[in-house]
Amino acid sequence: MAWKRSRNHVEPELRYFLYVSDAKLEMLFDQIPQKLRQRLSGEAKIDLKLASLTIKDAGQPMATRMSKLKVVESYIDCHHQVGTIAHPGNQYFRGTMPMRWGCLEDFRAESVERPPLVAMFCGESEGQTVALVGSRRHVLSEQPLPENAGVGRSGSSTSYLVAAIAKHVSDLSGTEYDTLGSTERALNTVFWVAGQISGPHRMMEFIAVPLLEERDGDGRRHRVLATPLHIAHAD
Repeated sequence: MAWKRSRNHVEPELRYFLYVSDAKLEMLFDQIPQKLRQRLSGEAKIDLKLASLTIKDAGQPMATRMSKLKVVESYIDCHHQVGTIAHPGNQYFRGTMPMRWGCLEDFRAESVERPPLVAMFCGESEGQTVALVGSRRHVLSEQPLPENAGVGRSGSSTSYLVAAIAKHVSDLSGTEYDTLGSTERALNTVFWVAGQISGPHRMMEFIAVPLLEERDGDGRRHRVLATPLHIAHAD
């Protein structure tokens, strides 16, 4: 979490969020013991009653989302191993790097009005390449998807994400494309699609859950596929 010192006390910096996974927030927040929630919310100076509401049913969903995020992020920092881009580990990792992003088109759609379901953020820095992939539902600048849009609780699982990306490649090429069989093949598919994303790089910060990782024996190439908890613009 970013902090800024102001005279006699420390204040959290304002962050411009691009992506926040409501599904992960709800799941993780519900697992934090009540007494610990109270302590973390007190330290973050947020209203626990507001954070305890479900985002879907809250009168102020953005305020509830940000309150939950502060509690969950504080809990992760205190009680989990938080890795880095170079060494993400197997729980959570945090990083800042230049990234591009976009949403995959759904070529299966019978109507052009059907929205894309997968959002992808990709960046590379000093031999480290990261692809953050999740549901378009959690991109804050996008309109909410309908409940039957095809992204459920498994929408951020490795199998769902890789299968969705493989389907994207199949529709582009007109042939069946199977990513099953090896981590390298799955990552090749993911990063090939990521390479098609246009637009400028922007510096972004994130916390994510690593899903697949590949590292060359000589250490020159390191690739990580992950699903993000949040992504924000970084100074």
